[in-house]
Amino acid sequence: VTDERLRLRCYQDLAAAASERDLDVASRGLIDRFGRLPAEAEGLIFSLRIRLLAAACGVTGVESAQRGGLVIQLPVGHGLDLESVARQFRAWLTTSPTRLLLGTPNGKQLQGSEWRDVLVQSLKELGRLSRLRERATAPS
Repeated sequence: VTDERLRLRCYQDLAAAASERDLDVASRGLIDRFGRLPAEAEGLIFSLRIRLLAAACGVTGVESAQRGGLVIQLPVGHGLDLESVARQFRAWLTTSPTRLLLGTPNGKQLQGSEWRDVLVQSLKELGRLSRLRERATAPS
């Protein structure tokens, strides 16, 4: 998008998405209007998707780890079974009481797209566990 005002409006529409579904609708609208999105726009959409998924399950941060990989940080007392999430992605995830560490199976830098899928699926599983916990603690 060469027009700066239009490009900013497109970014605002993406950033206004309140759910993953809203983000999908907005990004499909951009594809319908402009065709294939550049890598920068795809990266922005991925970043917004991670932010939405993280917020939905109470994650307080997704950050680069000091030795490579990513840290998914949860608050103390989150009440989620991080070990069960790590077991689903045994080759990629390790845990501590308030963190999931996403690394590569061989300990090298994250490359390719598989780590992105693991990150998204891990956050979705945390969201599922969070919803189950909310239902279990909700007054009857």
